[in-house]
Amino acid sequence: MYGRIAFTVSDGGLIVRTVSAVRHIDFADILRVDVVPGPLGTSYAVRTRAGSVQFSSLFGGHERLCSLIVRGAGLV
Repeated sequence: MYGRIAFTVSDGGLIVRTVSAVRHIDFADILRVDVVPGPLGTSYAVRTRAGSVQFSSLFGGHERLCSLIVRGAGLV
């Protein structure tokens, strides 16, 4: 959980839960993951056919989350 956002990686894709919505993203719809290191931490942007989802290194387990998304989407 990151603030009021939760990320779950399932067998079929990524589930992003916010206060107001639940978004299901199939691995097949993930185009790339941009990782941008910065002075205040690392930013991650999951680029999909329907837009992007972002999280940062402030999110506990961010490296593992990124790895699971990349592997699940077959981006390695």
